[in-house]
Parts: sequence; structure tokens; C-alpha cells
Amino acid sequence: MIRTLLYTSLTATLGLAGACDRHDEGDDTHIGVEPEKTVPATKPLEPPPANVNELDYQRHMLQRQIEARTVLIEGQIDALEKRGDDKSKEAVAVLRAKRDQALAKLAELDKIEQDRWSLFERDVTTTWDQLERDVTEATR
Repeated sequence: MIRTLLYTSLTATLGLAGACDRHDEGDDTHIGVEPEKTVPATKPLEPPPANVNELDYQRHMLQRQIEARTVLIEGQIDALEKRGDDKSKEAVAVLRAKRDQALAKLAELDKIEQDRWSLFERDVTTTWDQLERDVTEATR
């Protein structure tokens, strides 16, 4: 008896859940659901391999972080550029110049020694944080 009730309720639940995904072929209307934003896939942080020193590992991880942030920022700038109005075009030019300046700081990445690493990392992170805030403000 209980088994029959469980089976019946499970079948009904699964049937209703499957019906929610169905739509008529001619029905192209969507109920205000926005597509998910894609974020570049990153691997979870792993400890540095035994044959790599800590500073080289930190350099590598900062490089990966900035690459991921660059992809996101560039996507937002491209979306702003598609607006096509003069104000957006001007903002795109300014934001791309700031992005290029921020990327230029990474040219020093391999030259920074351990004693200056914390200051360098903080400066790069702060610069990218500000760039992200500027992009967010411009895209509102």
C-alpha cells in the first residue's frame, strides 16, 4: 500500500516536472528569463608544485586572475560599445585606455622580487578593482 502511494506520487511529480520543460514548437515566447552570464572557467587553487618556488607560483596565480578579470571587463566594454551613442563611445575609449594601462603593469610581473611582491600585488589588484568599478558605473 505504502509502496503504491510512493510510486504514484513519484510518478505524478516526475510527470509534472517534465511537463514544465515542454513548449509548443510554434511558441517562441519566453517568460522574462534572462540567460545565465558565462564566466570563464578557472581551476580551483592548488598548492604550488614541489619544483616551483612560492614567488613564481604567486606570479602565475596573479596572471591567471588578471586574465579572467580582463575577459569579463572586455565583455562589459563590448556591450557598452554596442549601444552606439556618443557617450558610450567616449566611455569605451576611456575604459580601454585604462585597461591598457592596467595591463601594462603586468609587464613588470617577472621582474618583481619577493621583497616588493606584496606592494606590487596590492597595486595591481587595486588598479583592477578600480577599473571594474569604472566599467560597472559606465554600463549603468
